Amino acid sequence: RVAEVGAGLRGEPVEDVSGLLVVPGGVDAHTHMQLPVGAVRVSDDFATGTAAAAVGGTATVIDYVTAYRGQDPLGALATWQRWAEPAAVDVGLHMTFTEAVPEAVVADCIERGVTSFKLYLAYPQLLQVDDDVVFDTLRACARHGGLVTVHCENGGAIEALRRRALAEGRTTVVEHRETRPAALEAEAVSRVGRLAEVA
Repeated sequence: RVAEVGAGLRGEPVEDVSGLLVVPGGVDAHTHMQLPVGAVRVSDDFATGTAAAAVGGTATVIDYVTAYRGQDPLGALATWQRWAEPAAVDVGLHMTFTEAVPEAVVADCIERGVTSFKLYLAYPQLLQVDDDVVFDTLRACARHGGLVTVHCENGGAIEALRRRALAEGRTTVVEHRETRPAALEAEAVSRVGRLAEVA
């Protein structure tokens, strides 16, 4: 921790770092600790994942709270805050919405220090939101000082390509790329850009 900055400071040991690089602790702004994904959970919880981060020089992580459909986003936030208690580094949180929420929820999150929000245009069975949710969230964040990030892929078209690949027995690793062509990402990026202009 930087305790004091100034000239002629006394009372602290001085380290000679000539020829070395001195960098502040890194910030990893995209982590998934303890995240439940269907029937499984990611391998690192906040204790193990942040201990590894600290050893690697990362002093802060920003993890994604996911409020699944039908779940109270503020309840999900409280769960993630509880999970993060054993963290070895500083923790910030983003909020992921998977359905429409009242503007008051966005405002409450911001008031509680969660100022960035994630929306998915992919994974229709679990995470994907419609354009009206993107639009309303953009407008609410503009009014309350939040930031919206979007996973930009055309979930409906990708799902159709994925179903066809499975039906044809095409299940090798390369099919992940083939069922997610760059044009469908570009379409989603363009669509969100236009929504943001109007919002």
